[in-house]
Amino acid sequence: MKILCVIDSLGSGGAQRQMIELASSLNHEHEISILIYHDIIFYQDVIFKHKIKVIKEVYRNPLVRILKIRERIRRENPDVVLSFLDTSNLIAILSGLPTRKWKLIVADRNAKPQINKSLMLIALKYLYGLADYVVANSKANIGMVRKVNPFLRERKCKVIYNGYNLSYWIPEKTKETLNPKYRLLIAARHKAHKNLNGLISAVSLLEFSDLQKLEIHWYGRQQNTSFEKAKENIRKSNLENIFHFFESTESIKEKMLEADAIGLFSFYEGLSNSLCEGMALGKPVISTDVSDAKYFVTKENGFICEAHDPKSIANAIKEFLNTDRAILKRMGLKSREIAELHLNKEIMVKEYLNLFKN
Repeated sequence: MKILCVIDSLGSGGAQRQMIELASSLNHEHEISILIYHDIIFYQDVIFKHKIKVIKEVYRNPLVRILKIRERIRRENPDVVLSFLDTSNLIAILSGLPTRKWKLIVADRNAKPQINKSLMLIALKYLYGLADYVVANSKANIGMVRKVNPFLRERKCKVIYNGYNLSYWIPEKTKETLNPKYRLLIAARHKAHKNLNGLISAVSLLEFSDLQKLEIHWYGRQQNTSFEKAKENIRKSNLENIFHFFESTESIKEKMLEADAIGLFSFYEGLSNSLCEGMALGKPVISTDVSDAKYFVTKENGFICEAHDPKSIANAIKEFLNTDRAILKRMGLKSREIAELHLNKEIMVKEYLNLFKN
């Protein structure tokens, strides 16, 4: 089967990571390639290892870009086109007009709350009706899409959770820490909806005794003006010894293994890779109530809080800091159980293949 995947880039984002996971699994038995239109490649080693073909159609002018990608897709003549993210979905749909020979699957992954306030996003969701299937990685996301476009048939809408190589993301390799502080790790690009400022406000509400126990390690791309303002906020709040920032790394697994919990404080998300990977590694999680987090995070394996309420976030962090490490370890084992049940890469690959073949 000839499969062509379309996405903006192969940067360090969650959608890009899942596309690489899928491509690396399918490339052994199918002819698979990834078309990108921004020349950013974070996963070069994985691409080389699995011999994944990457097609670059990089053009500054948006109209030229659409036309060139459309021309390339039609020239490739795939059996299946799979696109991830809004702009890529739009390009993939337009590339199939007026007629197409391939099966088209679009994956909507952001669950943006402003979806029903943007005419562009509303129009895109209606164009989804031209695809064979619409996939989301959360029930919340697919529910939002169908709310905007009530004419989208239920049988065309599928939820496929993120998939991970659970023989790689394993808790048995967790490193025992001698650090007296509790390390909370967040892996996310610095964007406003990731809610760094809300986390800063929450941490500033903690008592001195709790602050003495806490360190926060945040891994993610930092080229962002809001990030610079957040750092100034940290300085003014005298929290510089709490927050530690690092660029994105391919060694995020090792960093997670050194942490006591994985955090997610976003206002909205699809299904967070860092949350899922942390669970697979046997880590308790602290998450805001976004997307399908409530299906994955319970009192047995983590702490849920509200993104718009710094006090709620502070209470969750405080509860984490005052939980014995032996209990945190048991919570992590529960996380692993949930990951094995819902987040196995083999399940994800099988479900996508079913769509490709049906």
